[in-house]
Amino acid sequence: MTDHSPIDKLITNIRTIMELYVEARKSRWQKNKHVKDNFRDCELNVREYLSSVDSQYYIKASYGIVNAATIPWIIISNPSVTTSAQHGIYIVFLFSEDMQSVYLCIAQGVTDKIKEKGRRQALAYLLQENQKMRDFIRTIDAHVINTDEQSIHTQVQLGTSTKAEEYEHSVIIYKKYLKNAVTSDSFALSNSQLITDLQRYLHIYERLVLHMKQSDNTPTHTRGLSELVARFRSDLSQTTYIYDQVLIERMFASLLAKRFVILTGLSGSGKTQLALKIAEWFSPNIEDGLSNPYYQLVAVGADWHDRTSMLGYFNTLSKTYTTTTTLQLILHAIDHQAEPHFLILDEMNLSHVERYFADFLSAIESGQGINLHSEPDINDVPQHIPQLPKNLFVIGTVNIDETTHLFSPKVLDRANVIEFRMNIDSVTMYMSHSTRIISFPTQELPTRRVAESATSYEVSVDMFEFKGQGNLQGFDTSFITAQSLPPEISNTSEFTDFIIKWFTLLQEYNAEFGYRTIKEAKLFLAYYQDISADTPLNNIFDCIIYQKILPKLNGSRTKLSNLLEKISKECDATQHPMSAAKVQRMISQLQDQGFTSFAEA
Repeated sequence: MTDHSPIDKLITNIRTIMELYVEARKSRWQKNKHVKDNFRDCELNVREYLSSVDSQYYIKASYGIVNAATIPWIIISNPSVTTSAQHGIYIVFLFSEDMQSVYLCIAQGVTDKIKEKGRRQALAYLLQENQKMRDFIRTIDAHVINTDEQSIHTQVQLGTSTKAEEYEHSVIIYKKYLKNAVTSDSFALSNSQLITDLQRYLHIYERLVLHMKQSDNTPTHTRGLSELVARFRSDLSQTTYIYDQVLIERMFASLLAKRFVILTGLSGSGKTQLALKIAEWFSPNIEDGLSNPYYQLVAVGADWHDRTSMLGYFNTLSKTYTTTTTLQLILHAIDHQAEPHFLILDEMNLSHVERYFADFLSAIESGQGINLHSEPDINDVPQHIPQLPKNLFVIGTVNIDETTHLFSPKVLDRANVIEFRMNIDSVTMYMSHSTRIISFPTQELPTRRVAESATSYEVSVDMFEFKGQGNLQGFDTSFITAQSLPPEISNTSEFTDFIIKWFTLLQEYNAEFGYRTIKEAKLFLAYYQDISADTPLNNIFDCIIYQKILPKLNGSRTKLSNLLEKISKECDATQHPMSAAKVQRMISQLQDQGFTSFAEA
């Protein structure tokens, strides 16, 4: 067979996988770059073929980065339905454990149903739902289901593992291809057969998705961001930590708008703890004493002078790769892309950020990969990370004193910067409830927010297990889905006026922002409105000024005096209270010291 068409190439890559995967799985999986490349090529082949049909589809192969997957798969989905194999309806190639067969299926996610209902009830539920969908499919294509519908999950034979059984129950309809076809009811892979089957399944899939949406019964993960944040606040209120509602809303909107957030402010004000609480809530709860592979708290050292402190290095003497917890987190995130992972860099500015974080910054922005080493055979570390996984979120905490370094505008431009401040309300509340850590981001919070954050003190904190609650309730995949499908803003003209006003103001002083800031500000607005629909638009604009515009301003009286005075006039204390107060503090610092910056000691 001549490998010219995308389907020809796909068949060649699938055959190679079926030939090599079982033996590759037995050996050190990290060494088997060839098999992984075949899976990545399958993604490209399917994408190339579908580009001539419809470019909307999401295509993803799962084969394991650190460890080989028991049941590897390649999904094709409508991104409005799902971008994860854990929930929603999708088309999927499922490989059997022994690699003797591969199934083209329409299936639905099983993982989230198990989290929601428990394994036994979830599998029974899937069988019922799949039968309902087959009833509809029969009205589209009466001959696509030519077997006993009640036993499809037993006819699809993926293997003996728990994962195999779960995937078998997820199958709605299927077509089986044998590695070496010997029976009349099974087929070996061929170009014409696969094209016919794939086109048939795409047609059925789109009709099925449309039907489920019209009947308002699409089995997708559509829990809203407002519910997610409200549940996080509710669960957090039952611990020893209380954070203001506005601060939490800003934090979630910032993470969704950009995967890099910097927390600055007074030492001991709860920056690191908020980052940890978010990570703990989303991540599966791990047995005490074991490291959680879904997040890492990494203390930045003053001796971090290059990327090796984050990404490790190849040791030429031992011929091994010296890895880091950061690199292990990245590899785990690549292998579990439906779940959020968090890298928390504590005291991020103890060293020059640009020196050790440059590769990270570039990869976040460009979507390009990171080269790790050039050795053909090395311990569990790939030569190259194709791109930083989109489910990896970086939160850096910053303290300002004589031992730390200021951030360059290049770094600040690539992050949302959230400042933590203490106020008399938080101190008074803490003294009244001294077993709790209470944090407010600024002195200028709207009164209703302060009142709302001071609830639920009577709850017993000893009986509640906070860790893993977001994961157990399925909010981890909701978060990733929201990130991959950003909402649209409803206030387009107001946002345009806001951007033009501030660009014009800053341009006069050679301090204007670029397209990146506009894009991220728009995303922040859209996500914030999804989280809190009743928040006034000017309050969200206040957050954008505070987080994306003011942090980049630092310099001498000559450079900033006129600009800050102009900004002060534009920041209305009623509509933009946080930004107005911050600018006044920066002006005071400029007058007292002849220099000012956003970050304060």
